[in-house]
Amino acid sequence: IIGIDLGFKNPSAILWMAIDDEGEIYVYREFYKAGMNYRELGETIVELSANEHIEVAVADTNIWKQEGNVGQAGSEVIQEIFQRKGIPVLKADKERVIGWQQVREALNPSPGMWGVMRSRLTISELCPNLIRTLPAAIHDKNRVEDVDSSGEDHLLDALRQPLEDRTISV
Repeated sequence: IIGIDLGFKNPSAILWMAIDDEGEIYVYREFYKAGMNYRELGETIVELSANEHIEVAVADTNIWKQEGNVGQAGSEVIQEIFQRKGIPVLKADKERVIGWQQVREALNPSPGMWGVMRSRLTISELCPNLIRTLPAAIHDKNRVEDVDSSGEDHLLDALRQPLEDRTISV
């Protein structure tokens, strides 16, 4: 599963994750970079995914907007660019509070093998920006169940969006 939060001025944030039959979530790769166009991002996703089977990519709703100016010759819906590159894309629910609840539940330690307390969410050392930004997230002043989106939340959204999607079992 891939989580995508698009950006240009702000970084585009892409996370690769796997969910096993027990509901364990493994985030094993990140891509975090500003200034790339959508075709370049699609190519990067395909290149970094190599021979992996990507079941689905869950992306923020901006991916269904026109690239460039709407009505401009040659502009197309960004989602179509990704689909043509073989990236099966679903639109995120944008149920932020539900998504953060799913993230909190995945982080909540519970008894694992041999009774050892551990989280259902494992983040690889290959995801240094997610490791840096997740503990730094603060709640929104007006909506305490949500994360303050004025901070660096791009990778957090890439994590949250696939977990909030009701078509993906976690």
